[in-house]
Amino acid sequence: MSRFINSNTGSYLPSLQENVEVLEIFKGSVARYVEWWTRMHMSLKHQANSSDELSKMYSAIRKKAVKEKWVKLGTDFQEYADRVSWLLF
Repeated sequence: MSRFINSNTGSYLPSLQENVEVLEIFKGSVARYVEWWTRMHMSLKHQANSSDELSKMYSAIRKKAVKEKWVKLGTDFQEYADRVSWLLF
């Protein structure tokens, strides 16, 4: 500890004044780090919400497409059955 004490005044003040600049730089670094994490969190949260909405929309669209395909297959099968029914009688 004695290396931080000014030999003329016996005070810690000069050493502490030099460290204020270091602490200010550290404070700025921490603030930028927090700002970056906040932006990342917001971005990830937005992406997660968007993907949830997209998957719900895709799921609804997919169900609709599957249903339409099965209706078309049913119609096609009915047409086929009508065309070949004369072969059975």
